[in-house]
Amino acid sequence: MQKINNSQSTFINLIRGVSAQLVLIGHLYGFYFSGQSIFIQNFGVVIFFILSGHLVTLSALRVIQNDVFNFKKFFIDRFSRIYAGLIPAIFLCVIIDVCNVIFISPNESLLGLENLNLKAFFVSIVNIGGLPNPIRIGEIIEPFGSMRPLWSVALEWWIYIFIGFIFLIFKNKKFVGISLITAGIIVSLLQSIFDLDHIRYFIVNAWFIASGIVLLKAKIFKNKLFLFVPLTYLIFIIFNKNIIYFYEPSVVISLILIYFSSFESVKNFLIGDKIKILINTLSSYSYSLYLIHYSIIVLAKPLIKIDGMIECLLIFFLCNLFAYIFYICFESRYIYLRNYLSTKFVK
Repeated sequence: MQKINNSQSTFINLIRGVSAQLVLIGHLYGFYFSGQSIFIQNFGVVIFFILSGHLVTLSALRVIQNDVFNFKKFFIDRFSRIYAGLIPAIFLCVIIDVCNVIFISPNESLLGLENLNLKAFFVSIVNIGGLPNPIRIGEIIEPFGSMRPLWSVALEWWIYIFIGFIFLIFKNKKFVGISLITAGIIVSLLQSIFDLDHIRYFIVNAWFIASGIVLLKAKIFKNKLFLFVPLTYLIFIIFNKNIIYFYEPSVVISLILIYFSSFESVKNFLIGDKIKILINTLSSYSYSLYLIHYSIIVLAKPLIKIDGMIECLLIFFLCNLFAYIFYICFESRYIYLRNYLSTKFVK
């Protein structure tokens, strides 16, 4: 789990790229078709969290030198990856939402005006937009304007901070791994006991368990049973449940087993260069797509008035096009931000 060869790296990029597309498809489906019973976007988000638990844990392990965790280096790396895209995305959202107010009539607008304010802008900047309000229980700290997907970015960011402090305090990686898996199981049990399968914030269990598996260097996933049994279970519930949110503990754990088993299975796969380039490109702008796609949908849907399916496909294409341009202009520059901050703050 702690070593990734070329085939596994391409597999990870494929998972990352496809997950972002699934989030986009799920949101488009919600706008264009009624009675959504399988929340495809949730599936994509769960996979993102499993992937993040795996890769960010590896990133944390790389900054341990002489048994000492370099919190500054870890923080700068995570800050650069998140904020190089987040800050430009928030300002782009301001522009998009202002255009929405100017060019779209209130009767046709899909934009809620109540979150177009400085408070929502600020909470999005500090990455708490979309999270539960710790002061007023039951309320959500709303992100700015149409940036509805920010909740998962904020949740990931604070997990990074938490994990950074955990590595700083505890040096025994096996202990940390067991503790994270235990915490993930406890979260899953609480979710099951209180019948909270639909609440998205319990997705922290996916991150914790995936991270713990990496730290423990689990080798059980070479057994194909850990791929076929959970896959069979998922197929079964898809055909037998009325609504699938994908946040259910049994589904999350099944997806974790499938992911790590697949990761082991593709180790010796050979992938052609052209397919690899396509996969890597799709993966490269996945975070950018996640950040800006919802704002584009909310603006474009009332403006483009053609046949439903063609309109849906056109917006799908526009979201990918603008996300790729956004990636080239902003997100891809995270390396410069990381290098600058490292020069300033890391000796």
